[in-house]
Amino acid sequence: MKKLMWITLAGLFVLAASCAKPEGVAPAGEPGQAAPAEPAQPQPPAPAKVESAPAPAAETATFAVPGLNAELVTKLTQALADKPGVVSAKADEAGGTYAVSFTPGQTSPDALLKALQAVKADCSLKGVAPAAGDDGAAPKHDCGGCPYHDTCGK
Repeated sequence: MKKLMWITLAGLFVLAASCAKPEGVAPAGEPGQAAPAEPAQPQPPAPAKVESAPAPAAETATFAVPGLNAELVTKLTQALADKPGVVSAKADEAGGTYAVSFTPGQTSPDALLKALQAVKADCSLKGVAPAAGDDGAAPKHDCGGCPYHDTCGK
């Protein structure tokens, strides 16, 4: 049995059809018996909680690059552009050094050196240290003269 109802909603007429069976009505052919309850649908299992280990802290490898200039910096940067684990790079032309921040486990100082030596054969590794501002938290950004530099958390 279908019930039709007209509902006015903001000047629009909407036709709603209801096909629900009233409770306690027996299905055809079974007089005096209530309709059987719907079988319970099995619930999917709850997703497992995945706890991930904290990401390893970034490290900075500093390389000596004789004859470092703007053109060479561009080439060195391009050599590292597709390397996994490279976070950032900073050149010091006057000091002849190229510092590369990276994520351990995704790359290594030796792999970085090999990529840099493909551009400039006489590059050498000076040392590796924790990335600047690395205290286990996300690296801080160099916000320069921003008035919120000390409090923004970036």
